[in-house]
Amino acid sequence: MAESFLRLDSLALEPGMELGENIFNEQGILVLGKGTVLDQKTIGRLIFHDVKNIAIKKGTIDSQKLKLFTYLYNEKTDLVQHRLSNIKEGKLLNREQLYNISKDLIRALGEPRDVFKYLRALKLSDHSLYTHSLNVSLICNLFANWFKFPEELKKDLAVAGLLHDIGKIVSETEYESHPQLGYSLLAAQGAVKAIQMGVLMHHEKEDGSGFPTKSQWGNIHPFAKIISLSNYYDRVTTGGEHLQEKVCPFHLIKILEENRYGQFDIKYVDMFLNKIAVYHLGELVKLSDGRVAKVVFINKHHLSRPIVQLGEELIDLYWRKELAILELA
Repeated sequence: MAESFLRLDSLALEPGMELGENIFNEQGILVLGKGTVLDQKTIGRLIFHDVKNIAIKKGTIDSQKLKLFTYLYNEKTDLVQHRLSNIKEGKLLNREQLYNISKDLIRALGEPRDVFKYLRALKLSDHSLYTHSLNVSLICNLFANWFKFPEELKKDLAVAGLLHDIGKIVSETEYESHPQLGYSLLAAQGAVKAIQMGVLMHHEKEDGSGFPTKSQWGNIHPFAKIISLSNYYDRVTTGGEHLQEKVCPFHLIKILEENRYGQFDIKYVDMFLNKIAVYHLGELVKLSDGRVAKVVFINKHHLSRPIVQLGEELIDLYWRKELAILELA
């Protein structure tokens, strides 16, 4: 059987993608060989040579990797519960231990870009405070990579994401108080100020409609802005605590594209949307007419309406307004 490839322009490439064919320049000289796993340097070479129509091996779920990831995920979820309970009881917060929870999971996958794919593939019986906290920490870890944060700042952001809802274990009944409760608990523990502020302000909105301080754009801590977006993504794509109806990632991209000014910081929204859209290249999706197609090209100006492939037919959803992506197949 012939191998299945995505066809991408050099500007759409991401580190970790694998070449499906040899790449030659205009003089017929080999630039990169089939099987090369791309990094920033090799992507730069392809951009320099202005290579078009690059064959990239389609990503798939590795059953053994999923089995290992599921085992580690469940183990880390139990560890999150244990660590948060310890902090509530007054035991000292250990930043390295908390950071390693999400770091170990990403390392097990090998490629950070696989996080969203394998999180979706998990079969969870419930989406608890602890799984949610772990997911938000994982996404915060990715944000730190995308923005090339220094290592110490990256650790603080991942820990802030992990602890953002710790106030809920202090009081289960006072929902709008949980950011303040978490902040007070972490301040008493001596957590760094950035972690405290990320926890305190993770429900603040750019337009001042959030809580508990109703701060606006210029007064919201950057950690809180990233946690707010990560928190929102996890809630709507996993179905929330009781696994209610999930939102298709492409529908979420559409919502954020149309509402990118208001609740979230545009800088973080744009980075997030561009990354997760590209991460869905090669995915099978169900269209509104019931057919199943493959995402083969992302329109950077209209991320929620990519080009999809049905057999030999290519469908540009930007022009085919009567069609939409309903869900991932």
